[in-house]
Amino acid sequence: MELPALIAVLVDAILAQCPQYDRASVTVALESVFAGHPTLLGGNSISMLLGQNNDFTNATITIGDVHAGNQVHVTVQLPQPIDPLPAALAALASIPLKDVPAPRSDLPQASRLPFEASPHFVGRETELKALAQAIGTAQPAVVMPAVATGLGGIGKTSLVTEFAYRYGVYFHGGVFWLNCADPDQVASQIAACAVGLKLDTTGLSLDEQVQRVLNAWQSSMPRLLIFDNCEDPAILERWKPTVGGCRVLVTARSDQWPTLTQIRLGLLSSGESRDLLQRLCARLSDAEADAIAEDLGHLPLALHLAGSYLATYPHHTVEHYRTDLTIAHRSLKGRGALPSPTRHEQDVEATFMLSFKQLNPTDALDALALGMLDGAAWCALGVPIPRALILAFVPDGTDADDAVDALRRLQQLGLLDGVDAVVLHRLLAQVVHARLGSMDMLAVVEDTITTMASQINDSGIPTRMLPLAPHLRYVTMRALDRGDERTVRCAYTLGMFAYLRGAYGEAQPLFERALWLCEQRAEVSLVTVGLLNQMGLVLTHQGHYGEAQQCYERAVAIGAALMGDDHVHVHGIRLNLAQALHAQGQVQAAQALVADAAMSDRMDAATRAGSLNQRALLLEQQGQYPQAQALYEHAVALATSVFGAAHPTTAK
Repeated sequence: MELPALIAVLVDAILAQCPQYDRASVTVALESVFAGHPTLLGGNSISMLLGQNNDFTNATITIGDVHAGNQVHVTVQLPQPIDPLPAALAALASIPLKDVPAPRSDLPQASRLPFEASPHFVGRETELKALAQAIGTAQPAVVMPAVATGLGGIGKTSLVTEFAYRYGVYFHGGVFWLNCADPDQVASQIAACAVGLKLDTTGLSLDEQVQRVLNAWQSSMPRLLIFDNCEDPAILERWKPTVGGCRVLVTARSDQWPTLTQIRLGLLSSGESRDLLQRLCARLSDAEADAIAEDLGHLPLALHLAGSYLATYPHHTVEHYRTDLTIAHRSLKGRGALPSPTRHEQDVEATFMLSFKQLNPTDALDALALGMLDGAAWCALGVPIPRALILAFVPDGTDADDAVDALRRLQQLGLLDGVDAVVLHRLLAQVVHARLGSMDMLAVVEDTITTMASQINDSGIPTRMLPLAPHLRYVTMRALDRGDERTVRCAYTLGMFAYLRGAYGEAQPLFERALWLCEQRAEVSLVTVGLLNQMGLVLTHQGHYGEAQQCYERAVAIGAALMGDDHVHVHGIRLNLAQALHAQGQVQAAQALVADAAMSDRMDAATRAGSLNQRALLLEQQGQYPQAQALYEHAVALATSVFGAAHPTTAK
C-alpha cells in the first residue's frame, strides 16, 4: 500500500471519530508523523503505531495527552498490508543534521532502552550533531559504527542516551541498548530484544534466539543499536550486523578505534558547567558555580555529584565546601546524590579506578605506563603535556618503542586524553598521587622539564617554550618551598624564560630566590656566578644600574677565583659591567673594561662579538659613527657565524 493511499485511509478514520479536525490539517500532521517529526494536531500531540501484530495490517493513532485525560485512540484495519520500509527509510532520510531536535518519549515500540532521559542534561550539541552526521545516511550499506570516547565520568552514556531520545524516532525499527561491560551477558541481552521485535522464540535455545534477532538486524529496516561500555573491539566485531539498515553507536574509554568515526568527548565548557550546577543547586551564584566547576575540572560526573550534594545539604557554604573539596570528599563518593539516570557508579574515584586497576605493576609495559602516569600527575593540572615530555618519563635506556606503547596503553584505558599533547584530569591526578606519588619520579619530572626548557632558552626563541611553560612554572612554584639544588635549577630556568621574554620584573624574584638558596648553603660555585650575572642583566634592563654594578662585580670576583681572570665567561661579565658603568656616566672605566676584554686571546667568537658590540655602542654614544658602524658590522658577522642570521642574539 503506497504512502499517499495509506494517509488517505487514516485521515478518513480520524475524521470519522474526531470530526472537529479538518482534512488538510490531519493530512499534514500524518505526513509529519511518517517523516518522524514531532507533530501537533489542533494543539494536541499525535503519534502512530503500525502493525501491532507484526503483520502491518492495522494502525493505531493516538491523539492528545494521557496525563491531561484527553487521549483518543483511533484503530484502523487497513485494506491491505503495508510495507513499512519506505516510510522508515523516508524518516531516516529526514534526520536533522544541522539542528538538534528536542527530546521525545515516544520511541518506536520495538525499542529496548533501559534509561530515562536526564532532566539535567546540558550542552553537547556539537557531539550530538556529529553522531547524527556519522550514522545519518539513509542508504542501507555496510554497517559502520560511530564511537563516542572519553574519560570515565565524562558523560559518554549520558550522551548516547540523550541521542536516543532526540533521534530515536527516526529509526522506525527501534532503538536497542546493549551493555557490554560484562561480555558474557551480551548474548542474553540480544536475545531479550526478540520481545520488541515480536519474534516467536518459544522453545528455542539462547543461541537460536540470538540468531533470530541478529537475522532481523541484518534487514534493511533502520534501527539504532547502542553498544555501551564496549572496551573490546572484538565484542563489537562479534555482535554488530555487517550489512542492513542498522546504525550503530559505541561508547568506550579507549580512543583506539582507527577505522571508525570517533567523537571524542571533552570536558564541559565553563557555561555548560555553570548551567549544570545551577540546575542541580539553584542557590549557587554564577561566581560560585564557576569556582566549583574549575575545582572539579568541568567533569560532568563530579559536577552532578557536587551540585546534588550542595542541594541536599544547604547548610554547607560554598566557601567551606571548596576548602574541604578533594577526590576523597563525601560528595564525590555519592553522598546526597540525586539518582543517576544511567545508573552508573556515583563515585568519581571508583570510576577512575576501573581503568587504573587494569594496569598490572608486575607487567613490564604496564609498569612503564604507571611510571609515565605518575610523572604526568606531577605536571601542571589539567594542562596539555607535550608528547616529547610524557615519553621522557621512563627510566634511562628504555626502548623508544616501549615508551610509545606505554603511552598508548594509558590512552587505550582512557587515563590520558590527546595525541600530540596529552591531558591528565586534575581529579585523576589526585588519585594517581594517592596510589603512586613517587618522589623519585618528581625528580625525573623536574630534571626533564628543566633540561628541555634550558635547551629552548639556549635557542633564544622563547615562543618555543609555550607548550612547556605551564609545567615549568608549576614545578618551579612547588619547588620553591623545598630549597634544594633542583629548586635552584628550576628557578634559574624559569627566570631565564622570563628574561628572554622581556618580563624582567617576573625574572628578578626568581633569580633572587635562587641566589638566596645558594648563599644559604654557603657554597660558592659557577651557578652563583651565573645567577649574579643574570641578576645584573635584569637590573640593567630595569634601569637599576648601581645595583646591577654590584652584582656584576661580585660575579667577576667569584668567577675569576674559580675560572681564572682571563676566562671567556669572566670577560663576558666584564662587558656587562662596562654597560652598567657607562650608563652611570663612568665612561673611562667602561672603556677600560672593554679594551681589556678586546686584548684577551681567550675569547670565543660569541664573546668577541659581544665585545665588539659593546665597543661600538660606546663609540656611537661619543658621536664616532663611522668607527661604530665598522665594529657593529664586524660584530654582526661574528654573531651570524655562531648563532645564524635569524637568532635573537644576532639581531641585538
